[in-house]
Amino acid sequence: MGSSKFSLVVLSILFSASSLFAQTDSLGYKNQFQFHLINGYSLSYLNSFSEESALRFRVNVDISTDGSDSDGSYTNQFGANYNRNSNSSDHNGNRQHLDFSAQYIFYPVRQSFFRIFVGIGPFLSLNRVFSKQTFTQATIYQQPYFWDNSDDSLLRRLYYSFNLGVRGVIGVECYINKQISLVGEYDIYGSYGWNKEEFSHRYTYNKNTNDYSSSLTGNNWNAGLGGLRVGVSFNF
Repeated sequence: MGSSKFSLVVLSILFSASSLFAQTDSLGYKNQFQFHLINGYSLSYLNSFSEESALRFRVNVDISTDGSDSDGSYTNQFGANYNRNSNSSDHNGNRQHLDFSAQYIFYPVRQSFFRIFVGIGPFLSLNRVFSKQTFTQATIYQQPYFWDNSDDSLLRRLYYSFNLGVRGVIGVECYINKQISLVGEYDIYGSYGWNKEEFSHRYTYNKNTNDYSSSLTGNNWNAGLGGLRVGVSFNF
């Protein structure tokens, strides 16, 4: 008797779930917000023309920083003679990436609880990368004459680029309910880019300072396959 009741409950749950998914055959919404949270952060707004197609606008922002520092010293001594060395280094940098895109989305496969979609459209992106590294070293010799030697180094690099191209996408959307769904997709893109890099190096040795700087500009074609992006969407 107990197993029969359990089977009846399971069948009722399955029937309710199938009824819920069957409702998505007619979506009943035109707008959607998508938040990609894995393999990059982005926000998308999608407007549906019909059950078969939509237009999506997406902005992707990626900001990161990094840094490290280290210190060390050692002394070698043999009788009255010795040399002592100490050094320190510091590195820090940051990166900013901003990406805008618009895509026409088409749904070739539509089922009660998932849809497969493909899309294509233009995009533009801006990138900036900055890094700075300092290094200081001091050495004292007494063998048996005293000699104090030190040098400093400062490296700076600034890189920025602008890219304009076309991006295609293929993905799948799975419904949790009528208002919420999970989205996973892959990108493929081709673009033309302009870039500039500025580099400077200041080096001080025994109070003598030398400066070096350079600037490079270029342009190039780019193509590639993006990683899997996963997110959640809210329909209204």
